[in-house]
Amino acid sequence: MIIKLIILGIFCIIGFGVAYCIGQYNTKTNIECEEGGEE
Repeated sequence: MIIKLIILGIFCIIGFGVAYCIGQYNTKTNIECEEGGEE
């Protein structure tokens, strides 16, 4: 039971990390695209 909770916790941390990285990447890409479109 405890092991399952630990594994779930690790998956949650990894999931949040991946989601955060994707969000940061998308934000950077959107800013670059907007700047490029203005030129």
